[in-house]
Amino acid sequence: SIFLKELIGYSSNNTILVLNVLPPGEQSNIYNVDNYPSRNTQLEIAQLFNKALEEFCLQENIIFLSIFDKLLNSKKERIKKYIYDDVHYRKEIVPLIINQLKCKGISV
Repeated sequence: SIFLKELIGYSSNNTILVLNVLPPGEQSNIYNVDNYPSRNTQLEIAQLFNKALEEFCLQENIIFLSIFDKLLNSKKERIKKYIYDDVHYRKEIVPLIINQLKCKGISV
């Protein structure tokens, strides 16, 4: 929130858009990090963060875009057509973002 508040101060004549944190990938603990969370825990953390981020954006009059749920199937797995690899997404998510912009009344 400190970063976003600072950004608001620098961009008084511009519109700020914030995209939600995307669902985590399926990458295993390749760096052997202690207490590496399960994917379900990672999903919960991302959802909690996105909720707090959205609330902050509402308070600060920042446009918040969310495509989180559009990237997951009913089993909370990432939808394959959007996946590039275990971590990254493909450019195919761009139309989802554009749709969110249109829903917020922003012409693209």
